[in-house]
Amino acid sequence: FHLMEPHSPYLPPEPLNRFFEREYSEHEDLEINEALYHILFSGRGSPRAEQHQAMEQLGLDREQFIEHAKGLYEGEIAYTDRALGRLVHRLRELTLLDRSLLVLTADHGEGMGEDDYWFAHGERLTNPSVRIPLFLCVPGRGAGTRRDTVSILDVAPTVLSLLGVGGLPDARGRDLLAPMVEAFREQQM
Repeated sequence: FHLMEPHSPYLPPEPLNRFFEREYSEHEDLEINEALYHILFSGRGSPRAEQHQAMEQLGLDREQFIEHAKGLYEGEIAYTDRALGRLVHRLRELTLLDRSLLVLTADHGEGMGEDDYWFAHGERLTNPSVRIPLFLCVPGRGAGTRRDTVSILDVAPTVLSLLGVGGLPDARGRDLLAPMVEAFREQQM
């Protein structure tokens, strides 16, 4: 199940576009996204920046613009959360949840002004752009453990291991559950 939200353009449906306590400008959400695209393409040195109006051209106050854009992004996250909640609810209704492996991750995070890096990804490896969620919900495993640093490369080997499928010959990641399996086996001895 693949979702493109939260992703630009940041246009969550009502009421999620004003869901969080943030200062919203009087400007339309589309204008906020217009300025976001100008920032995005300007930062890349792309001529496409000229196709979008800058925040100054739109008469946007910088701080209010930032707060409005962050609120829209948070609305996108809330929209995604609700969609995933509906999926889990439906799996439960169909009695499939207890037989389903759920993996939640992302391809990147978003820069929200850290180190003057705005609403873009991939150009620089910043903490907000590389720190992404990874949740594994494994039937019959109960509560899991938290790890602060893993790699997106670890997803495929872990999922294949859970499914009882051999590893990929050229995979660079590692099975994240192997240490837990080893610890469990040691406790049983």
